[in-house]
Amino acid sequence: MEFTNPDTARFALDNNLEAIQFEETERSGKDGKITKQDVKNKIKQVEKIKNALQGYQGTIPEEDSIKKIIDLASNVYQNETFRFGATERQYQSALELEINDKTEWDTQSEIIVGYNYEIVEECSRKRKRRQLPYGLGGREDILIPDLKLIMELKQLANVREKEFCQLLRYMEERRKYSDWGEETKGLVINFGDRILEIWLVQYKEGQLERIKMHEVEKTLFKDLVKSYKR
Repeated sequence: MEFTNPDTARFALDNNLEAIQFEETERSGKDGKITKQDVKNKIKQVEKIKNALQGYQGTIPEEDSIKKIIDLASNVYQNETFRFGATERQYQSALELEINDKTEWDTQSEIIVGYNYEIVEECSRKRKRRQLPYGLGGREDILIPDLKLIMELKQLANVREKEFCQLLRYMEERRKYSDWGEETKGLVINFGDRILEIWLVQYKEGQLERIKMHEVEKTLFKDLVKSYKR
């Protein structure tokens, strides 16, 4: 039982919230259980995010290409193979199959990214660039060089800021240390337990922007499996 009592569980369900959507830090009850106040705080958090989103008035780069990837990710999410869910790597492998089979783009997977660290010399104030040693960097999940696009895939209850920051680190490396420059863009694709969520991240006149491009709900468990109490 992840809620403090059945009433709290019903209150959460009435507000379209499940226990899996609560991080450990958002559970204030004894033994890590979710209290009614935790649910109220979560409702405010969700509403704050919704209210912060505005209709995007700008231009989506290569919009047809982005739409194609969104369609393919939706195909994966709604495929019968995954109607009971899957892991991040399983979703990733399926998305790669879809892209390779239905487009002419060259995809690359699990590309190692070395993080560059800049040191300012005390006397000359010149900047020296050094790559972090010991292979300390990251991995780009899926890369499409033709589109200057990096995809970061997740399988989480919610997309948090740290998921975006992970993608942004990769994007900054590409922007600063390759010929991609500010044409670099990224997609955060979260194959969540309840919802598929896709965000585009791009540069516009030096400013980073994120745009929620797509959201689709998964068929609820109760609609897939009839449950009885003896």
